[in-house]
Amino acid sequence: MTTQTQYWVVGSTLIGASAKKTFVDRGYWQLGTNSKVRADTLYMERFNQIRVGDRIALKSLAGKGTALIKIHAIGIVKDVAVDERRVYIDWVRTELNRHLALNGCMDAISTPYDLGGKDKDWINDMFRI
Repeated sequence: MTTQTQYWVVGSTLIGASAKKTFVDRGYWQLGTNSKVRADTLYMERFNQIRVGDRIALKSLAGKGTALIKIHAIGIVKDVAVDERRVYIDWVRTELNRHLALNGCMDAISTPYDLGGKDKDWINDMFRI
């Protein structure tokens, strides 16, 4: 098991509606269920890799048909509640309006990123304080 900090990009909607205010105000992010079993299984595989100390960026698409995402908040994972599909977060910055290239982040939860990969500059721009 690696101890390197992972960086996650997660969606800001739950049951088809924006939940960013709830997530930030209540200090968590929740993975909703996906009606497509294959997608839900993939998302849970990713979710199960989240560890205390990892970084989380809350995102949405920056607009219909755009190749950009908007980062709303960034934080640090405090606890992972697998049964609840919930990650408790110490939100470090909220009310952000940071636009970045989509970079394939269309899912509710992205593959974890690290600072040693090809996406280093993108991750640094996303998570800068």
